[in-house]
Amino acid sequence: MHETFIEETSLKFTAKEERLFQFHISNLEYACGCDLSKVSSLYWDQNENFAQFAGDHTLIEDGYMAVINKLGDGLDVRLNTAVKSIDYTGKDVIVQTDDGKTFKAQKVLVTVPLSILKRNLIGFKPALPTRKQEAINCLGAGIIEKIGLQFPSRFWSKKVIATDYFGHIPPAVDKRGMFSVFYDMTPPRSFENEHVLMTVVSGEAVQLVQSKTDQEVIDECLRCLRNMFPDEDVPNPTNFFVTHWHKDPHALMAYSYIGIGASGEAYEIIAESINNKVFFAGEATNRHFPQTVTGAYLSGIREAAKICT
Repeated sequence: MHETFIEETSLKFTAKEERLFQFHISNLEYACGCDLSKVSSLYWDQNENFAQFAGDHTLIEDGYMAVINKLGDGLDVRLNTAVKSIDYTGKDVIVQTDDGKTFKAQKVLVTVPLSILKRNLIGFKPALPTRKQEAINCLGAGIIEKIGLQFPSRFWSKKVIATDYFGHIPPAVDKRGMFSVFYDMTPPRSFENEHVLMTVVSGEAVQLVQSKTDQEVIDECLRCLRNMFPDEDVPNPTNFFVTHWHKDPHALMAYSYIGIGASGEAYEIIAESINNKVFFAGEATNRHFPQTVTGAYLSGIREAAKICT
């Protein structure tokens, strides 16, 4: 879309302006979870039509697992148990898992990532309504990857005096999406060696990262940081991680986006329950707050209210 706009308007950018333009494009591809060639130019930001949350970023020092563990306290949570099929033809809903176990319930809530539904990794009997299948297929399964680095010193402190992140303008077009923004994830009560940066890879750059080893990704990220901080002694990280959501069999994606030809209505259709027995939650069922943990959480509250009525 942006390339067509530039071509039709005959706009000319200086080299510096082009790099800055690519930075903004990479941020948009980060927000969408996909390169822009696959995203609806009409409805990519449809959720902005609804009231959104405001306020500063908040860091959960103990990670999201602290929230998950609290919500799951006292519940019978089965880990490493993938659902193979959901049969809702009879009075009870029958759920079968890949280890051969069977569970029966009056109502079932499906919260798997959109990719699981798109790839038909769970068999539904009867098949999902055509309307719902079409909505599932028209939304995109976005993918970004994140990199976390732990350092013995906080060499970036001057960059985050008034905020908790800083940007990185790509040196060339083919580097767009590589480490476009860095977040200071250092806990407020940090100790020595607990200084943490988190960065993202988005758009077409995701495929580049997928072809590299974790160490190669970290080495390239360090080169980026050392170019950004030439007057600082940027040490090697004491620890690091690189996500691989694209090949995690229980995720296969990061978050959804509205593909070409789709609209925000798809989120609402996926959220529709079936026969008051099979319910759906997750970020890809929340038209107001898609692509967010907030949206996923609120969709669970929404479905809990429906199930209990």
